[in-house]
Amino acid sequence: MPVCPQCSGQHSGLSPGDVLPPDAKVRRAIIPGKEGPPLSKSNFKTGDMSSKNRRQLKSFEITPVVELQPSYMFDGVDQGPTTREEIQALFRSVVRSKKIASIDFLPGTGLLVPVCSINNHLEEMAEIFSYEVYAPSETEISGGFAFVENGMYVFGVEADSTFLDTRAWEQSIEPLMQNRHTLIRHSWDHPFEAWLENDQVVFWDKRRDIQYTASFKTYRSEIRKAAEQLKEFALAFVPIYAAKLNVPDPYEAAMWNFRQHQEWFEEQSVLVA
Repeated sequence: MPVCPQCSGQHSGLSPGDVLPPDAKVRRAIIPGKEGPPLSKSNFKTGDMSSKNRRQLKSFEITPVVELQPSYMFDGVDQGPTTREEIQALFRSVVRSKKIASIDFLPGTGLLVPVCSINNHLEEMAEIFSYEVYAPSETEISGGFAFVENGMYVFGVEADSTFLDTRAWEQSIEPLMQNRHTLIRHSWDHPFEAWLENDQVVFWDKRRDIQYTASFKTYRSEIRKAAEQLKEFALAFVPIYAAKLNVPDPYEAAMWNFRQHQEWFEEQSVLVA
C-alpha cells in the first residue's frame, strides 16, 4: 500500500502518485513498523460522542420481526390512524384471515410481529404479501432484528429496514472484536455507530441522539440466536410465499428477501436431495 504524502501513513484507496485534494480530511494513520498497542475507542472519543441520553440494557434479547402491513391496508381510508392502537385495529379490520387478525404485535410497535409467533400463520402471511404482486421487485418484505427489553421493543428496526439488513448486525461482531469499533448499516440511511467500552458495547443512534449500552457477550450470543431463528423462519416461509406469487421465478423472488444467506437454501437443497 502506498505512503500518504501528507502524514506518511497508509490509507486504502490511495494509488501511487495520487495527490490529496485541498479539502481532504486527513485522519491519524498507522505508520508501518510503529503500530504500537491496540487502542480502545475511548482513546478517540470526542465530546460529540458523549451523549447525555444513554440507556443501559440490563436484560435484553434480540428477535427477528416482520412488519405485517398489507398493501391494501389504507385503501379507502380517508383519515389514517395516528396511534399504534388505531393502526393495529385497522389491520384487524381489513385482513381477510380472521386467524391472523388475532395475532399479538410486539409491545411498543405498530405492526411488528416476532417471526417465532407467526409460524402458525405462514399461509395467511404469504397471502397478505402476495396480494396484487406482479413483479419480483414487489416481493420485498419489511422486518429486521428488534432489541427487546422486558418484553418491550427498544430499537433496531427502522421504517425502511428489511430482512436483508439483518446482515449488518451479524457482520458487526468481528470488527468490534478486532477493532473495537464499527458502523452498523441496519437501514438504508440510518446507520448506528458502535464501539466497545470494556465489556460493554455502545450503540449510538445519532438521528435521535440516544446511546444504548449492553453486554457485548450477550449481544454476540443474541445475534447468533436471532440469525438461527431467522433461518428457521426463512426456510419455512419461502416455499409457501413462492407458491402464492404470480411472478416469473417465484421461488427466486421469494428467496430474494434472504439473499444475504444464500447458503441456507443451498444447505436445504442438499438435505432434500
